Parts: sequence; C-alpha cells; structure tokens
Amino acid sequence: MNNLGQGIAIMIMGLGITFTALGLFIGLILLLEYFFPPKPKAEEEEEFQTRSAVSQMERDTTDEEIAAAIAIALAHLYSYELCRSDLGVDLEKGHSPWWVGGRLNQIPLGSLSIRGRN
Repeated sequence: MNNLGQGIAIMIMGLGITFTALGLFIGLILLLEYFFPPKPKAEEEEEFQTRSAVSQMERDTTDEEIAAAIAIALAHLYSYELCRSDLGVDLEKGHSPWWVGGRLNQIPLGSLSIRGRN
C-alpha cells in the first residue's frame, strides 16, 4: 500500500473511531436523561429588580457629574502627557551597528545554508 492510501485508511479509521465515541457519549447522555429526568422548575420567582441599591439612594447628581468630569479630564491629561514624553524614542531609531554585528556572531554561518546543518 502506498503512502497516500495508507494515510487515507488511517484517516478514515480515526474519523470512524471519533464519531463512534461521540455517538456513544450522546447515547449515554440520552439514556441518563431518560432514567433521571430533570426536576420540574419551582414556582416563578419574583421578578428581578432592575434598580440597583445605588440607584435607589437619593443623591445630588450635580456633585457626581462634576466628579466624573474631573476624573475624565485628569485621565485625558495623563494620557496626553504620556504621549508627549520621550517614551519609546529609542525604539524608533532602530538597531545600532553593535547589535547587528553581535547578532551575526551569534548565528553560525552553516545554519544559513539552504540545506541546513549536515
């Protein structure tokens, strides 16, 4: 039997075993559901309250709006200052000649051939 035929035979056997096992698991689940049916649901629970505890409390919205505006402004200012800093300037310059020379010494020239190492 050639390699292609052997590969197809192994593939078909593997798929057959996989789907047979899957069918057995599905059958086992159905059999267990038949012998142990799910319990009926209890009476309907009270509707979930959509209001949270925070929204039920009385509060002064203007103070909260001012605090939120200040927090947003500070976050924006912080991100703007971070962008103006010199963070990452050295990364934009590229690699130094020392790095390239050091990297060439690390790579053995025999590994760069088409055939690879012999």
